[in-house]
Amino acid sequence: MKSLVNQKRSNFNIKGALQIMSGDSSFVNPSKESLDTLQQKHSQAPSDLMLPPSLSATTPPTYFSQNQIQAVISSFPHGSRAGPKGLRPQHLKDCISISAGDASTSLLTSLTESVNHLTNAHLPTALRPFH
Repeated sequence: MKSLVNQKRSNFNIKGALQIMSGDSSFVNPSKESLDTLQQKHSQAPSDLMLPPSLSATTPPTYFSQNQIQAVISSFPHGSRAGPKGLRPQHLKDCISISAGDASTSLLTSLTESVNHLTNAHLPTALRPFH
């Protein structure tokens, strides 16, 4: 596996390397034991760590167009793995295809608005602790 990952990295195929590394592993259930294991494997951040400044009112907003969102969704290779809820990229590709008619335009508009909202730190209250 290490040689396959290195081969993907040497070709600047980070997405492919991550897919190989993720393999068939599943998500770990959050627990004290899981947290302890992760803390043992990963060192603490240095006390002098300098993080980039957070977004402020002076930071210009970033907006993506529907064409950009459609291009990103379309860039997933056929057979890409499903996410934790079982949704595969192919599901989204099918839903935004021309054959889906007006529903595809509506979905793409909603996805674009959601991405732009999240990109500009307009997070729902439930997600703010993770920001």
